[in-house]
Amino acid sequence: MPNPVYPRRRRRAKSIATILGGALAALLLSWFGFGPKPAGSNTVPARAPSANSERSQTPAEPLKTGTHESASTAFDFYLLALSLAPAFCELEPENVQCRTLNAELDQKTPLTLHGLWPELNATGRYPSNCDAPKLDIQALDARYPNAQRLRLMPGGDRLARHEWSKHGSCTGLSAEQYFSRSLRWTDQLNGLLAQTFEQLQARQAASSDTELTRSQLAISPAEFRAQLTAAAPHLSQLAQSVVLSCRTLRKVQGVAAQQRKNRPHLTELRVCLKPSAGAADTDLADPQLLECASVDRIDQGCGKQFYLDSP
Repeated sequence: MPNPVYPRRRRRAKSIATILGGALAALLLSWFGFGPKPAGSNTVPARAPSANSERSQTPAEPLKTGTHESASTAFDFYLLALSLAPAFCELEPENVQCRTLNAELDQKTPLTLHGLWPELNATGRYPSNCDAPKLDIQALDARYPNAQRLRLMPGGDRLARHEWSKHGSCTGLSAEQYFSRSLRWTDQLNGLLAQTFEQLQARQAASSDTELTRSQLAISPAEFRAQLTAAAPHLSQLAQSVVLSCRTLRKVQGVAAQQRKNRPHLTELRVCLKPSAGAADTDLADPQLLECASVDRIDQGCGKQFYLDSP
């Protein structure tokens, strides 16, 4: 007669093996993240914004770190961004505007138009790529002939299209108004400041022939602002309405190249303007200027002293 105990033992052993196998499987699943999570736990970490996200912290342009806002024409103030071509071309020698740069052109137009940017008070944030008609270059040329426009905005049609699409489209101005204001203000500031830049560059060139230290060749932000005030006394707020943007140049040519190598150079001058500045096609005046400190815009990368590059 068969012993009934053995089948029961076999069944019990089989049940125990099944239970242990299930527990082991559950443990492995939990280990690799497939098992249930405790209530309230975060199953997937929040994903960081991508480079194309509207909230991306990736710098959109050199020296302009910012977060893009959704398309809107609402903004708090303007930044008129003016480039200093010699230093810019040391950084971007293949850029189209650098092909025609020479000393005579730089002397007449030391400041070239980068763009007119609508900005928000929150540091680094600005509206961009708003709904607006595409730029009609032929219509623009009818108002500003190509040769005249290229003198002030040597980046050419490509830069004009980019600036209108990204920034101008969010100003509430028409393309004609946008470029009319920004080119007029660029021309006005060149007329006021060209001699100042020439004198500072000449002083730097003369100093390079003597046994002077780097600091004696350089210019402080305070001294530069004092020069702005002296050059444009009727714009009494100009010095406080300007922020300076500098970059370190690793490849430097021209006068005092050795002393200036790996030192900050002025690459851009940005003027803070009230949003009402674009309402009329007129020259800049004190009521249109905005103290940059009031909107938390400060100098970038210039330190205590910087240099001016020359072609």
